[in-house]
Amino acid sequence: MQPDVRSPFLSIRALLAGLALLLGAAAAPLHAQDIPGDGIIDDSSAAPLRALLGGQFYYAQPVGEFADFIQRGWGGDVSATMLMGPSGAFGVRVEGGLMNYGHDRAPVCLYDCRFDADLTTSNNLAFIQVGPQIVAPTGAIRPYASGTVGWTWMWTSSSLKGRWNDQTYDTNTDFSDNNFSWGGSAGVLVPLSGAGRTPISLDLGLRYLNNGQLRYLREGDIVERPGGGMPFYNVQQSDVTLLTYHIGISVGLR
Repeated sequence: MQPDVRSPFLSIRALLAGLALLLGAAAAPLHAQDIPGDGIIDDSSAAPLRALLGGQFYYAQPVGEFADFIQRGWGGDVSATMLMGPSGAFGVRVEGGLMNYGHDRAPVCLYDCRFDADLTTSNNLAFIQVGPQIVAPTGAIRPYASGTVGWTWMWTSSSLKGRWNDQTYDTNTDFSDNNFSWGGSAGVLVPLSGAGRTPISLDLGLRYLNNGQLRYLREGDIVERPGGGMPFYNVQQSDVTLLTYHIGISVGLR
């Protein structure tokens, strides 16, 4: 019997194992010096980093119960980490992100079809999180890991746009819900610009985000009634848990 890859417990175990490995790798350089010529970037003479600013694009994979309702999502987030201590290895991370998990566009005929427009519906999720982070202060590949808590919002909005000029004439929030959320992220920073006042690194990683029980709409859940009138909302409710895989840029500040 094959294991259910959508199980949130498998995702949590995989994340915790990855966090443990990355935390061990990140802690090792705290009392070690890089040796020039061994293929590792030597920036031990530079002042420690005091902040990291980042921006990422990500692909979101629903897990557990949420995978029965939603197939995927796409989004991006920004983050800021204030680093502390003599090495700059520990810090506090604040991040916020936006994800779209459904989008459709349908033509509408207004004023006896003298006005052509499109009704665009978008299903979205946004979050803000804060928590501790540990990151390897030096090395050619710098692992990091963080644990966060925060809040998540889900909403569906519709907008009326002109078909020929794409001008938005009206926007309405059809449905929304929000809830406490928690998660953790892990990844690696790969330096692109070497040492300096503002070193730039490639950021590759993943995040586990558990948003608890939420009510939301999917594509096709707004059903127009025959003859007009208020549409019918086929509201869904489930645990909303995500694994996101991201790629982005991190800029260090000394």
